[in-house]
Amino acid sequence: MFRYLCGAVLALVPLVAANAESTNFCRNSIRPNESVELRFMGLEYALVIHFLAERYCGAEPKPMRPRFLGYIEKQGCNPGTEAYTDVGAAITRLEGAS
Repeated sequence: MFRYLCGAVLALVPLVAANAESTNFCRNSIRPNESVELRFMGLEYALVIHFLAERYCGAEPKPMRPRFLGYIEKQGCNPGTEAYTDVGAAITRLEGAS
């Protein structure tokens, strides 16, 4: 009896895995009871620090778009995803402030 139960469980595992939804790491919003993805959490703070260093500390001005958006693309989030759009909007706000 135990053999049949184990056989049934092993036969159903691929069906359950085929219907599972993959996690979307390219978004910033968090649903209730969902694990937090920390990969892009501090990126907007890094943008602000980059901007303040250029403006007040005399750091050499460098374009922010290739650096920060390039990092997001290397992580697998192409243009149009939530993380890419949010960081692009933050860069636009900071460039407008300077």
